This record gives sequence, structure tokens and C-alpha cells, in this order.
Amino acid sequence: MYLPIADRKRHLIPPITIRLQQDLETLGIPSFPAILPYEFAAPPPWLIPALRPVITLFQFSKTNTPASVIQTEFHTLQPTYSDSTFLYTDASKSVKGVVGSAVVGPFVRRLLGLPSPASVFTGELYALLQACKIITTLRASQYCICTDSLASPSVLLNIYSINPLIMQIVEVWTMFSSSGIRFIIVPSHTDISGNEEADRKVLFKQTVASRLDLYAYNIAAH
Repeated sequence: MYLPIADRKRHLIPPITIRLQQDLETLGIPSFPAILPYEFAAPPPWLIPALRPVITLFQFSKTNTPASVIQTEFHTLQPTYSDSTFLYTDASKSVKGVVGSAVVGPFVRRLLGLPSPASVFTGELYALLQACKIITTLRASQYCICTDSLASPSVLLNIYSINPLIMQIVEVWTMFSSSGIRFIIVPSHTDISGNEEADRKVLFKQTVASRLDLYAYNIAAH
């Protein structure tokens, strides 16, 4: 009968993963949490096209500009991308520490729950990633992903990032860059219908118990 090398040669020190697993079992912790794998980006940095988020709506200050004005500007912007399918993403964190993410589109209503260690920033990135994954299943040629997070699309400009969520988003973005994926930054809570629906979905997701078993690379830093 075959025995693992650690059992056949007990004088050898087991690998650190085995030792940690034994310690976790002793402490009553059944297994390691699922961790997003560290990988190299599929497209090399020099092949990643320039990402230019549309920030037209951020020229208006929410505190000094009526929501109706921002809505009008958004509706004025939409015909520029009349051939595009619009998806809306959002994320937030409840007082109980539950992070909820949502993706809303013409035929899409996807609710996502993340573990409590996750931050809102990670939730926003995860929503963008899910929107990108949804796009790979659709037949339209052009897409606009609308988010109220100014930070999330901005970090995508860092083509050398080792955050696995960013790397996966950039991979899909590179795949569709010739046909067109655009990121539009939409101010939050300005009654833009798709964005507000995504916000409501997030709040609903925070009330349910199910969560994804997801831990992003260096998640505490985000």
C-alpha cells in the first residue's frame, strides 16, 4: 500500500502547509479559507490598451447641483453610446460588516455577498469583475459599465497591479478593447435609474445570510 512520503520517512520535516493544516485541525478550524490564486496577468503590460474612464458627470458637485441636472447630463451622454449595452454596478458595507455587491442590466440582476473581511473597495472591484464576466456571455458588441465608485476604475490604470481582481478585469477589458467596454463614473444617489436599482440590490443582499467564500489577495489593504 502506498504511503505519503511524510509517513514513510518520519525523520523528514513535513512541508509548512501540512504543519499548518495539522495546527488548524488541532484548533478546530477545518480548513484554510478559499484564497484567490496569485497569477501573472494573461496579457503582458505592453499589450494592455489605455483605459480612459468617462468622468464627464463628475464635473458637477453633488452638494451644489440638483440631482435633476446630473440626470439630464447622463441622459444627454447616453446617445453617444447608443449602440452599447449598459450595466450598472454598486457595492456597500452594512453596520454588521456584510459587504454586498450588485450588477444590474437589461436582462441581468445579479446579487453578490462577500465575507466581512472584505472592504467596500473590494466589493466594487468584484462587482466590476462580475459585470465583465457577464459581458463575455452576451452577444452585443459594445458595453458601458456604470459605477458610482471613482476609485475602482482608477486603479485599473495600474497595469502592473498584482491584485487578482484587477488582473482579471484587465484581462477581460483587453479581450474586448477592440469592440469596446467603457467605464462611466456616475455620481451616487442622484436618482439615475440603473445605478439606484443596483444600490437597492446591494442593500437587499446585505440582509441575507449567504456569503461568498472569497478572500482577495492582501484584502486588508483595500
